[in-house]
Amino acid sequence: MSLKAELHQHSRYSQHSDRFLGTDTTVENIVKTCKRKGIAIFSITDHNTIDSHEEGEFYAKKYGLIFIPGAEINTTQGHLLALGIHTLIPKGLSLNEASDAVHKQGGVAVAAHPFQIPFGCMWRFVGSRADAIEGQHAYAIGNGLTNWVNNSLAHKPVIAGSDAHYLDEIGLVYTLFPDSVKNTTMALDAIRENRITLGGTNIGILAAAARRLRDILHH
Repeated sequence: MSLKAELHQHSRYSQHSDRFLGTDTTVENIVKTCKRKGIAIFSITDHNTIDSHEEGEFYAKKYGLIFIPGAEINTTQGHLLALGIHTLIPKGLSLNEASDAVHKQGGVAVAAHPFQIPFGCMWRFVGSRADAIEGQHAYAIGNGLTNWVNNSLAHKPVIAGSDAHYLDEIGLVYTLFPDSVKNTTMALDAIRENRITLGGTNIGILAAAARRLRDILHH
């Protein structure tokens, strides 16, 4: 039996740089939602901050889940998911510089939604030092092109990430890990070694945009 993981989601700690966030996206609510949805492994990848880490560790232990401390870093060439870090990677580095900084902490660098304009790195992940790519994004932004380029040129491991900004978006798509994974280190190794598969259903960009439009109208 595989272990379901949500590797791309945002808590209220992202609110300094992202206006579209559910008001109830506390770290505890995120972890409780993961538990309820059968997600055994999770990361919280807030924008350019690791403020969620202490709470993430606490609630992971409380609810019996595996926590991968992470962040979504703004590089000069697109967003990078820094998984398994404990010190914040500064924004404004190149994709390779940020990846190297992640590696120095023993983490895994993932090119986030590569063909999402303007936040993806586009084709730059090919030949980069990023370990993996986010080839299944819940909003389905460029998934097909991302995977075509990867299959043709890069051959990097592929993760899924919901990029959840609301609790009900958590686990829309997910990464499946071997059930032999027992801790964060083993989970990171599974990504590097491409011992992962993908699952879930994309909601598409129109549904995601409609959700955010409702936010604008209600505020």
